[in-house]
Amino acid sequence: MISVRAADARGDTDLRGVAAAVDWVVAHRDADGLRIRVLNLSFAADPAAGDVAPLTAAVERAWRAGIVVVA
Repeated sequence: MISVRAADARGDTDLRGVAAAVDWVVAHRDADGLRIRVLNLSFAADPAAGDVAPLTAAVERAWRAGIVVVA
């Protein structure tokens, strides 16, 4: 198991930060023998607080890369 942090030390992030973390997972899924096959997104967000398109696109890229995405 590998943990990827998408937030700062205070736990603050935005949807673009989470999308960047998802993209990192996709890019490194097989690096150094990681073999990442499942991505669990466990966070709360106000959908009205921002544009969800970057996160939606990142999750779609992960799914198309063969990663099971659990949200």
